[in-house]
Amino acid sequence: MYVERMNAGPLTSLSSAAASVLLWQLIAEATEMVNPLLEPVEHRDGKVFLAGNKVLLHLNLLRNRITEVGLEGFFMAVQYQVQFPKAKSASKGPVGLLWLSLEKNCFSPQCPMYTMIQELMLPRDPISKAKPREEEAMAFST
Repeated sequence: MYVERMNAGPLTSLSSAAASVLLWQLIAEATEMVNPLLEPVEHRDGKVFLAGNKVLLHLNLLRNRITEVGLEGFFMAVQYQVQFPKAKSASKGPVGLLWLSLEKNCFSPQCPMYTMIQELMLPRDPISKAKPREEEAMAFST
């Protein structure tokens, strides 16, 4: 493999075997991830509870016939994840669910459980955080 800098000529030359080893090491480091299904589980009342998938960031469950009973499960999962501080960047480890869409299912949008889920998720949503900053910038520039 021959590595060059843009418009600056050759930088270094590596043997093909050495380049392959370096490439595979880089790929292994970049793709190394813990399987979310291997997280610790808890057994309660004859049921298995998986505390939460910290790798999943965005979950869209529109029109899935989820009822208020299902909302209770989502509420417990979201409540569990928000009790842990979010890492500053994804490179420091899994951050957990940042966006959850449950609209147009088999419950009222005014359902208290749904409202509580929305309130817990709002501070985690990077898009909702960006909107006030954009609005502030627009107000400041005018």
